[in-house]
Amino acid sequence: MVQTEFADGLFVDSSGSAALEFKYSMLPSDYLKFATFDIHENQDERACVNGVTNAKRALHLRIESLAEIFGSAHIGINGHSHFPKLIDFVGKCGVVAPGILRRLNKIRNEVEHRYFVPSFDQVEDFVDIVQLFLSATEGLISQFPTDVDLSSDDEDLPGIDRRRLTISTNPRSGLIDVRALEVKCEVEKLKLEARRELEKLQVELKQKTEADTENAYWGTMEEVAFRNAALSYTEESTCSFHVAEDDQYFDWLAILLEKTR
Repeated sequence: MVQTEFADGLFVDSSGSAALEFKYSMLPSDYLKFATFDIHENQDERACVNGVTNAKRALHLRIESLAEIFGSAHIGINGHSHFPKLIDFVGKCGVVAPGILRRLNKIRNEVEHRYFVPSFDQVEDFVDIVQLFLSATEGLISQFPTDVDLSSDDEDLPGIDRRRLTISTNPRSGLIDVRALEVKCEVEKLKLEARRELEKLQVELKQKTEADTENAYWGTMEEVAFRNAALSYTEESTCSFHVAEDDQYFDWLAILLEKTR
């Protein structure tokens, strides 16, 4: 099994994303506009209560959308679940700081269940924080990161990397796939093997016509030699993690999100 520590020190080579569609007729930004209009139109009690209510709807819808694309349905968490469960789930996925969202949710509960009327300053702060949260997570909604390729970027080994890692997922699948490649060979030994491979390639090159050599090799002769030398020392590991079965799902998802920010 590939451990998350394998990703330490690796650099991003490439990444992919997917545009998403949702069934909702309203967007979080719509509710936020209502909240902003509420508190800018007036600063009385009605405006303050309505501002919190609409900002809360924007926050709840975004959290629900994030939980959905991270596969929460596979563990029985959906839009009908208690909001704290949704907050905890997306927090485990590495998206937000749950403490801030819980404090916002506490204000919302005071307004809706204890008939508390917040001050204008409290409402303004509430709306501002929700706005920041929507902005910070908009990229996950508009272009969800589906995969990332990482490598150790070893400058002393032309054409190869001692470690390569691919992390991939599909929106709403609740599944993370991980593929790791590692060259298990001392650098000096690998360089010696590469020199031997280079000699072989040079002999082959003399036997080829100019037309043959144009498409014969991908990269320089030295890079091809190192890739050939590394083949017999390269170990491949693949594994999959499901949201309902393994906590490492959350660890790998958090790495995918961090590397594609």
